[in-house]
Amino acid sequence: MGSTQPPTKRIVLNFFEYACTGSHMSPGQWRDPTDKSHTKDRLEYWTNLAKLAERGKISYIFFADSYGGQEVFAGNSDAQLKAGNQTASMDPMVLIPAMAAVTKTLGFGVSASTSYLNPYMLARTFSSLDHLTEGRVAWNIVTSWAKSAAQSLGFDDVIPHDERYAMADEYMDLCYKFWESSWAEDAVVWDREKRVAFDPEKVKYLEHKGMFLDG
Repeated sequence: MGSTQPPTKRIVLNFFEYACTGSHMSPGQWRDPTDKSHTKDRLEYWTNLAKLAERGKISYIFFADSYGGQEVFAGNSDAQLKAGNQTASMDPMVLIPAMAAVTKTLGFGVSASTSYLNPYMLARTFSSLDHLTEGRVAWNIVTSWAKSAAQSLGFDDVIPHDERYAMADEYMDLCYKFWESSWAEDAVVWDREKRVAFDPEKVKYLEHKGMFLDG
């Protein structure tokens, strides 16, 4: 007879962060004299956090992100700025190599938008992080909903819901083409005798003509 024991379950614990000076979840937390969130614009905060997470057997540090302030209350961002909440944002991508350098098992999840980021540049960034961290990076795929983000990036308004999700589907197809179809597994040769570093026959130049994207 087969075992009647239930399958072993594993709890995966993550830290939830935001690369901003101050708090992203607890407005006013910085007023506590022991709080360190006002130092999040210095690298030491992030390397210490990474080492703390790994010591505590945390699996991932997950980064939320946005591209603009929020102007929901009273039509401006004054309250957000005064509270030091989710403002003065930095690019979380630039933090990951430093955090990876002081850890061995900790993973990193990063939010990045299919509505505004160039797909080739995003694919290159995540490929770079994948190599530098030895596979410890993940992409939280978002389409972005805030009008403030759209305006910060040169648009009048956010892309309508159904359209931006259709765009995201095509965006993902293009990214997978970059990652899975452009370079063959054996394209890297480093053949000293033949004086060939990368085999040109194993590198494919992609063309993409879609409804929303060209690549």
